Amino acid sequence: MYLHLSIHRTYCESPFSHFHLYEHLPTGPRVLSDVLREEQDLDVQGEFLKHSHADDRDNVAAAHCQDPSVSEQFYMALTGYWLAWEAARFARICRYPLQSDENKVWDDIDAVWHDGRTLQEVFHMIEVYDFVYDYLTRQIQCARTDTFTQWVEGHDYLWPTETTETNWVYFLHDMRLMLTPPDIIELLILTSQWRQTSGQRLEWAPNEKSGYLKMRLFFDSPFFGQVGIFDVRESPDTSYTVRNLEEIFEMTLQRHLGALEGSFQDMWTDYRRNKWRTDARGKALLWGISDRVIADRIKGLSGVE
Repeated sequence: MYLHLSIHRTYCESPFSHFHLYEHLPTGPRVLSDVLREEQDLDVQGEFLKHSHADDRDNVAAAHCQDPSVSEQFYMALTGYWLAWEAARFARICRYPLQSDENKVWDDIDAVWHDGRTLQEVFHMIEVYDFVYDYLTRQIQCARTDTFTQWVEGHDYLWPTETTETNWVYFLHDMRLMLTPPDIIELLILTSQWRQTSGQRLEWAPNEKSGYLKMRLFFDSPFFGQVGIFDVRESPDTSYTVRNLEEIFEMTLQRHLGALEGSFQDMWTDYRRNKWRTDARGKALLWGISDRVIADRIKGLSGVE
């Protein structure tokens, strides 16, 4: 899908939600909802019926379709993220005799996340995350503000003390932790079919929708009695998201740039929030460049000498 010309173009033109920036702000959920409300729906089936025109062959999106290395880079980045993600997903549903046992497991998962990755590898993983877990995930029915409640019948995410938008953001957060890339593709196809008016495929009932998520362990973590004995006070952070990738990138960037009086953090934050969409989004996997070139590129765009 990343290589499909019109889907790639739509992805590049879609809102850059930078989800976790909104997550903990008092007004963040409503702002995020407003940002995404005008987003164009992705009709997966319709898009694959379209054909590229000859006039498109010179643009960046067409370059992705023609460069065989992009597919390789995409799946290497996706696999790198997915491996660590699967380890975290199963660790969340395990039972632990001791708190220290759970902490040890998450220390090992943290090592998998870091795993001595190069700047370019993390750069690619962030781009793939943005496409799969941000753009595509926003397109499935259960990620919409007005329909997500149909997927949580009898479960959490319907807290009366919170606004609909806040409950929705909590649900989006957990979707990114529990749904696999194949799940997202399947739900995209179903969403596309349910939008059709032909009636050839009836939309699932709410209990079937929540059942789909339950089969994917969506509501199973954390659970009462997950840790037997709390032999230590510390407990692990089990929520690995793109924010962790960004932190890894920031630390790797620091090693390349050296001592800049802490400005490397400001440079990366500014680049990710304000320059990524126009400079790297949809293009990062085409850059056959070294870690040093990426570091210098971010430094140059920040204006730091």
